[in-house]
Amino acid sequence: MICEFVKCCSTFNRFSVAGVRDGDRAAKAIAQCMHKLKHLEIKNCDMTSSGIKALSDVIGSLPEHQMVDLDFSLTKVNNDGAQFLSTCLSNIKQLYIPDSGITAEGAEFISDGLLQLTKPMEGIYLWDNDIGDVGAAALARSLHKIK
Repeated sequence: MICEFVKCCSTFNRFSVAGVRDGDRAAKAIAQCMHKLKHLEIKNCDMTSSGIKALSDVIGSLPEHQMVDLDFSLTKVNNDGAQFLSTCLSNIKQLYIPDSGITAEGAEFISDGLLQLTKPMEGIYLWDNDIGDVGAAALARSLHKIK
C-alpha cells in the first residue's frame, strides 16, 4: 500500500513513517519505490537489520547523492544496520541516526564507509549513541569526508 501511494504521486519525493510496529515490512515496501524519494524519515519504528538492509541495497543502486535526507531517528539501527548503511553513503547527502543503538563498532562501520566516498557528505548525525572514545576516534579519522 505504501508503494502504491508513492507511485500514484508523480511529484512525490518525501515520505515519513513513525511508530510502525512492523518496520521491516514497511521498509521492504518503501524500498520498491525508493527511486522517487529524496527525503525519507523512518522514526521510532521497530525495524531489524533486515529492513535496513532492504533499504540500503536499493539506496546503493541509486545515482550518487540522490537521497538528500535519510533519517532513522529513534529507530534501533544498531551496529548491523550501521554496517548496511555504510555501504550506501555515497548516495546520501545527510544521514540522521540519533539514539539508534550504535556503539563503537557501528561508528567504525560508518567511518569506513565515509572513507570510501569520492565526494563528501553534507552531514551525518549520531547524537545519543554510545560510541565511546573508540567510536569517536574512528569517526574523527573520516571527518574530512563531511562538509
